[in-house]
Amino acid sequence: MSWLAETTAVLAKEARSEWRTRVAAASLGLFVAGALALIGLAFARLSPSPELRLEINTQIAAALLWLVILFTAATGLGRAFLVEEERGTAIALRLHGRPTAVWTGKFLANTAQILLLSAVTAPILFQILGVDVRHPVPLVLSVALGCTGVAAVFSFTGAVVAQTSARGGLLAALSFPVLLPQFASGVDSTLRAIGFRATLSTDFWSTSGGGIVQLASYDAIAITAALLLFEHIWNE
Repeated sequence: MSWLAETTAVLAKEARSEWRTRVAAASLGLFVAGALALIGLAFARLSPSPELRLEINTQIAAALLWLVILFTAATGLGRAFLVEEERGTAIALRLHGRPTAVWTGKFLANTAQILLLSAVTAPILFQILGVDVRHPVPLVLSVALGCTGVAAVFSFTGAVVAQTSARGGLLAALSFPVLLPQFASGVDSTLRAIGFRATLSTDFWSTSGGGIVQLASYDAIAITAALLLFEHIWNE
């Protein structure tokens, strides 16, 4: 079986498993719904003038979006390899799939999951905060590239902690420091895309396109490092 066929098989297995159980979708959906509801209730009580309220909301919109993405990823994406260890099917994967194909299939499944949730979360969040997006295409690119890097890191660290006893705390401890550069670029790029920190120029790419480049570079580095190191982790 070719590498591509093995990767596709792992991805299809993840999709079938999630479709049957819907455990990750239910937990992630509940977290996102709860976070958005609490944000809406909190900001509904703000009393400043409409202009000042919009300024405050615009400043913190990007931070809130990436907080939701971070905790959503920590809640669900780390289970990718934990489920295999709990069910005892990790040995079958080791015997029948190349390590890089296994990781790539899990990574693609995690990426699709976090992108779908982000596509639902971002518009609702900005609607709650009353924020008008000034540059929608760069915003979509920023969130998509940022989520790809998040999925790559959590797919790798999830494999590391799946065989340990302190899974929850260790997953966050390993992932967050590695993701700090990605979140810094993601927040800054998102702020510029929604119009905060805007310069006199209305052209996003000439003034703020560097954030997109940083996010894409991080993705390339994270995916390459994971593919190079995963075989050593997976075969331990």
